[in-house]
Amino acid sequence: MARWLLVLAVAAGCSSPPDLLHDPGAATHALDAIAAKVGVPRAKLAALKVVISAHTLDVYVPDRDDPTSAGHYTYFQGTASAPTPVLVDGDADISTFPADAMPFDMVPGLAARLGFEVGAPVTQLRLQFNPLDRTIPLLVAASFGEHRPQLELYPDGRRYDPSR
Repeated sequence: MARWLLVLAVAAGCSSPPDLLHDPGAATHALDAIAAKVGVPRAKLAALKVVISAHTLDVYVPDRDDPTSAGHYTYFQGTASAPTPVLVDGDADISTFPADAMPFDMVPGLAARLGFEVGAPVTQLRLQFNPLDRTIPLLVAASFGEHRPQLELYPDGRRYDPSR
């Protein structure tokens, strides 16, 4: 009997980390953890890029004192990392946007819809500044794994067509 209780206790403690692309609320929770690590509420978190994959969420936060540098924060397995400094390619002032500009509660639905449309699971979503069209400053880019096309979307879900 004691052996079964031990097995049950060990199995109960071995839960897998949430899938940030597919589990409702997981990406929002990860972004909140990074905002707390930065020391600001999510609504005030400025970003240069947000990258969501199944088990990590990365946010590039501009350095207030150095426009050529940013802090790269990663959320992994329930923990937000301290920032790793990275160089900024381009103008951080015009490339910065509020991190919560992407409705994170819609990430699972968006990943499922795009995966269904393309016929392959989404492996990564990125929210980034759109340098090609100043009227639509943000794009959501989706990756579907190696040897698959990428999609770029307007924040409202329409596909971005750079040929227009």
